[in-house]
Amino acid sequence: MLDIAFIRTLFLKPLDYAIQKHYGLSFQQIDIPELLIRENMSLIPFKDYLFWLDRIEEL
Repeated sequence: MLDIAFIRTLFLKPLDYAIQKHYGLSFQQIDIPELLIRENMSLIPFKDYLFWLDRIEEL
């Protein structure tokens, strides 16, 4: 059995605001595709979301 979790891109909106406000970073710097951000109900594998959080920490 596969155990794969997904989240909606809608949950990235508060993250976008926070990283811009506190760190001066944009989603483009984290390599999050702009097309993905435009669609609020797109599904993102949770492991990709965790990767992006690690990338924010690196930057």
